[in-house]
Amino acid sequence: MTTENPPFGTTYLANVGKPVKTVEHAQLKQAFPFVVWRSNCPECSYGFLSCRRKRNVNEQFLCLDDIDTCDTCAQTFQYSDIDRMRRIDKGDLPVSEWPARYKGK
Repeated sequence: MTTENPPFGTTYLANVGKPVKTVEHAQLKQAFPFVVWRSNCPECSYGFLSCRRKRNVNEQFLCLDDIDTCDTCAQTFQYSDIDRMRRIDKGDLPVSEWPARYKGK
C-alpha cells in the first residue's frame, strides 16, 4: 500500500473519460492483507479498486461487478477473470483451483 499522497493535481481524476482497460484481478497487487477483493490501482498506484457489487437479475444476492473504477485517478477497468472471481465469492470453486492471492499466500 502506498502511504504517501500523490503530488497535487497530477493524478486525481486524471483518467476520467479514457477508454476502459482490461485487467486480470488475480494479477493485481492486493491493497491490504486480509481484504481479498481490494487492489491497488495499476494505473496510478495511489488509488484503489474496490470490486463493487451489483444486483444480478437471475439471483437473489449481489454479485461482483465486472467493471471497476479507481477512486483516485478514475481509470475504469474491466476484469477478464470475473467468472472465476464470482465462483470464488459464491463458494462454487474448489479452493485447490483458487489463485494464490485468494488463498492468503
